[in-house]
Amino acid sequence: MKVKTRIVLAKNHKVGGDTVKNVINSFGYRKNLTFLLPKPFKNSMAYPHGMTSQNLMALPKGKPDIWVYHTIFNSQKFRSMFPNDTVYITILREPFSQLKSVWNYYKLSSKFNISEDGPAGIATFLDSPEKYDMKCDHGSRYPFCFTRNPMAVDLGFPMQENMKILQTQQQKQKISKDFVRQIEGQFSLVMIMEHFDESLVLLKREMCWTLKDILYYVANNRNYSWRHVEIPTTQKKQHKQWSSVDYALYNYFNKTLWNKIERSENDFNGELRFFRHVNAKMKEHCDQLLRGEACSVYGSVLKISESRWSPGFDIDLEDCELIKRTSQCHFALQAERAIRVLGKQQDIDPSNWRKGRENVDLPFLQLSPPDGCTNFLNILRGIRQASRRKETEERKAHSSKRVLEPKPLSK
Repeated sequence: MKVKTRIVLAKNHKVGGDTVKNVINSFGYRKNLTFLLPKPFKNSMAYPHGMTSQNLMALPKGKPDIWVYHTIFNSQKFRSMFPNDTVYITILREPFSQLKSVWNYYKLSSKFNISEDGPAGIATFLDSPEKYDMKCDHGSRYPFCFTRNPMAVDLGFPMQENMKILQTQQQKQKISKDFVRQIEGQFSLVMIMEHFDESLVLLKREMCWTLKDILYYVANNRNYSWRHVEIPTTQKKQHKQWSSVDYALYNYFNKTLWNKIERSENDFNGELRFFRHVNAKMKEHCDQLLRGEACSVYGSVLKISESRWSPGFDIDLEDCELIKRTSQCHFALQAERAIRVLGKQQDIDPSNWRKGRENVDLPFLQLSPPDGCTNFLNILRGIRQASRRKETEERKAHSSKRVLEPKPLSK
C-alpha cells in the first residue's frame, strides 16, 4: 500500500501529545513535507483563536501536508485547508490523570488560592469546582482552566456549553454521546496515552509507515512528588460528574482502540513486542552517541534487520539527533524551511514582541542544522530578555514620573 504523508494531529493539552508530535515532525523532516505553522514566537499561537491568517505563517505553495500544533479543532476549517486524503488523529488520556498533570503544570492551587497543593488541593477543588473554575486568570491565550472537559474543548466542544453548570444526568449523557459520535466521524485514529506503544503501531499501520518512522523518546515528561499518589474514589466520582464529556470520550475510544487491535492481522502483538525491542535498542545506541561517544555497543551504526512488519534500516548519529530533537527545534527548522522558500526575512525589534502574541518573523535564513536550533533558541532568549528589560525600564520610568508629578492644589 502507498505511504500516507498528509496528517493532522489535533493536539490536546497534557496528554502526551508532544511525543506524538515529535514522531510526526521527524517523519515530515525526512520526507521534506510542508508544515502549516503558527506564527512565532509561541508554537501554540493558534490556540485558542483558531486557524486564521493572523495566527498562521504563510504557506510556500499549495496546500500543507502536516499540522501538529495546539488549536481548537474545527473539522470544517481543517478540511478546507488540507487535501482530501489527509489522515486526522488525536490522543486522549485518562481524565483524572490529566487533571493531576494540569494541576501541577498550571499551579492551580495557587491560581485558585487554595492553601493545600497536590491531592489535598484537588480534593478542596472538587468539593465545589464551580466555585473555583472561573478564577484561573490564564489570560486570553488560555480562556478556561483545563479542569472541566479540557480534551473535549480542545477537540471542538463548545466553550459556552462547557460553562453550563446546572445539567441533569440525562442531559450530560446525551451531550456526551452526541459529541463522541461527532469525534468518531472526524478522526481515523484516536490514540490513548496509557497504551502509547499500541497506539503508535496502529498509527504506523494506518499510515503505511515503517518501524523507523515511529521510534521515539518521551518528550516533555514532568515528574512531581504526588504524580502516582492514589486519589480517593469519592473524588474521582466528583470529577466524573464535573468532566463527564471527557470521561465519555476516553471510555469509548479506549474500547475502540482495543477493538481495532483485536481485529488487526499480521500478528499485532508480535509487532508490538518487536517495536518495543527495537525502540529500546535505539535509545541505548543513541544515548551513547549523543553523549559524544564514537560508537555504542552496536558500533557507529545500529542495524535493524528486515522483519515481517518492516524493511530493515540503519540508525546513525543523524537519526539519533532527529529522533531526540525538541519540539522547539523542530519548529525552528520548519519555519526556516518555509521562510527560505518564501524568501522573507525581517529584522527583529524586541519592542514588537509582547507575550508571544505579535506577528513577528524571525531571521531563519541564516540557520541550518545542527546549529540552527541552538541559534534560534539563543535568538529567542535574547528577544525575551531585551523585552523584559524594556518593560522593566518602562515601569520604573512610569513609577518615577508618578512620584515627581506635583499633587494638584486642593480648592
